[in-house]
Order: sequence, then structure tokens, then C-alpha cells
Amino acid sequence: MGMSFESSIQYPMDILREKVDRIVLVLVGQPRATSLETWRRYVPEVLKETLYPTPENDYIYGDVEMNANNWEKGCLKEHRPIIDIVLVLSEYDAPDRYLTGEDPRLAGLDSTPYMTQGNKQGTEWLHETYNSLKFPVNKTKWETEQHEHWNWADSVNFVYFNEHSIMEECQERHGIRLDRTGWQNQYLHFNSAVEQLPEIFDNCTENSVVIRQRYDLLIPSDYTFWTYAREIFCTQWSGIHEQTHVKHHGGFPLTPLVALHDARIIKGHLNSSDESHIFDGTGAKLFGKPFREWLLSDTKRLMGGSPDIIANWTIPEMIIPKFCLDHGFTFNSSGKQAPGLFSLIPTPIADQWRYYWYDDWTPELVEELRKIAT
Repeated sequence: MGMSFESSIQYPMDILREKVDRIVLVLVGQPRATSLETWRRYVPEVLKETLYPTPENDYIYGDVEMNANNWEKGCLKEHRPIIDIVLVLSEYDAPDRYLTGEDPRLAGLDSTPYMTQGNKQGTEWLHETYNSLKFPVNKTKWETEQHEHWNWADSVNFVYFNEHSIMEECQERHGIRLDRTGWQNQYLHFNSAVEQLPEIFDNCTENSVVIRQRYDLLIPSDYTFWTYAREIFCTQWSGIHEQTHVKHHGGFPLTPLVALHDARIIKGHLNSSDESHIFDGTGAKLFGKPFREWLLSDTKRLMGGSPDIIANWTIPEMIIPKFCLDHGFTFNSSGKQAPGLFSLIPTPIADQWRYYWYDDWTPELVEELRKIAT
């Protein structure tokens, strides 16, 4: 009997569970939404059901029959992969466009506007204040709470990124002095994780699933890590007698792999959502280790370019596709709706994350900014 169309491009779930040896979630970017109970419910608790489904979602029986709506939840002990959680933060807070007036709700401070975008006095005050206070993250508080959220995983790991080394290298190589790094941080966070945690990434294989994802994504309740695994381990290039994600029916290897959400082409340039990407273990190591050098080798990649000349345009949505094209990745396009941003759901959810994780941010300091910027 021939395979169904779905099974011809995706492993059956029982086979997928046997294939996957390790799952690594690397959370990156600003810790928006993470102070909320809602974040715990829709990130760590949803993903926990990869191994430990709630009773109403547990459709795994002794014969591994999975024939109900939530059949991607749970795993038999003998097929359980290693699960590593890696939480990356910039060691010191850095200003973003929301903080400088674009949308105060997402700045993690007061929801009431305290400055308009482009306000010169407010921008100068922020620059001076950041140079003075630095705004270090409260590591003890951060690590304590995250350990509680992810205590079901095999390991919970913390990486702290410092932007100054890449700023200094940019000045040495290109003679360009950067005030701060910006949207590149979410990719440099991943790069730092791979460099600082060889005990995890050196042990990733072509059967490992590595997810680079922003903190502020609300994960749908029907997701688990098995959802991500199905997206990266596409089997549509298999031969007639072998279903595989690692080899094309022409005989050549498919790895390294990357799966993109919401892939689009703008004027001949591939773009995808910058919020979440999935790699196999080989792809994760390749993206992690040489990415910093690739970024620094061209100032347009680090600083962006003019959109008037599309070839010089580098934006967050282009970075991973451009790097992966340059390094011979196999691209898989995610077929499932991507997780959505907490801030973009029909009723936006925002929190005061800067107040919560950075002790030097206080209401009194924001009031001082409000007076200067008005």
C-alpha cells in the first residue's frame, strides 16, 4: 500500500519520535512578556506537553495509537529526546525603538506615553542615562524564575551577551563607531549560545531540532516541540523505498536544514519572519559559529542599507535567508501557522518587563524622562 500524501512529506509521529535525538530551544531578544503569568502559560507550559501532556490531551496508549486532535502531545519514555532550554539576554539593557517613543506599551515601562518619537531632548537624555547606569539585568531574579518555568527540561542554561566586543571589532575593521547594536542582537544572541555551550551544540546531530525563537511569541495550545520537528524534518525528497529527511533521492545529503515561517520574496530577495527559525543540528552549528564573521564582513549586514537600492538593503527578515543561501542550506517552508507575537494578537498583551528585570529602571526615572521630553 502506498503512503498517503501527508506521510510522503512528513514522518508519521511514531517514526518522528524515534528519529529525534535532541531538541534545543534558544530564546533570544528582549524579554518582552516574560514577567507575565500568561507568558508562562503559553510558552513553557505549552511546550511541556511535548513530554507531559495534561490528562485531557493525553492520547498516547501502550500501542502508540495517536488518533485524536492533540496527537502531537506526549512521548513514550523509550523515545524521549534530550531537551535543552537556552535563555539568552543582553547583559545590559539596550534602548529600542519602542523605548524611544514608537510604542511605549512595548517598552516595558509605563503604558502612558512619556516621549514622542524623535524627541531630541528625550533621546539625548536616554543616551546619557544608558551610559551612566548601564541597566544590568537582575540575573538572580531572572534565573530563579526561569528555572521554575522550565524545571521539566533536561537542562536550563543561561547566556549573557555583551555588545561591546562586536562594536569594537566593527570600529577596528571598518572604522565605524556604533553607539549600540540593534535588531542584530537576536541573531548574535544565538551565535553566543553556540559559542558558549559546546557541551550542547557539539553534541547536536542531523537528527537534532534546534529552534531560535524570540521571547515574545505566544505559542498556540496545539503546538509542541513535535510540531517544530515535523516542520524541519521534511521527507518530500525521499526515494521510493526510503523515507528520510537527511538524503535526497538523487543521493546527496540535504543537511544543513533550515525551516522558515512566512517566507516571501521581495524584489528577488528572500525574506522570512524574524521571530522564529528551526535548524537541524548541523544547520544550527553552521549558523551559530561563522555568523558573527559573516555579519562583520560587510557593513551593510551590520548597519543596514538604503531600501532605495534593494541589493544594499539588509533588514531583520533578510538576515537568516541571506546567510543560509550563502552557506548552501536546504530550505523547508513551515506549513503550520507560526506562533504570534503577544503584542499583535487581537487584544495585545504587554508587560512592564524593564521594570521587572532591570532594577535601575524605576517609575521615578521615567517621570524624569517625561518632564524632559515634554
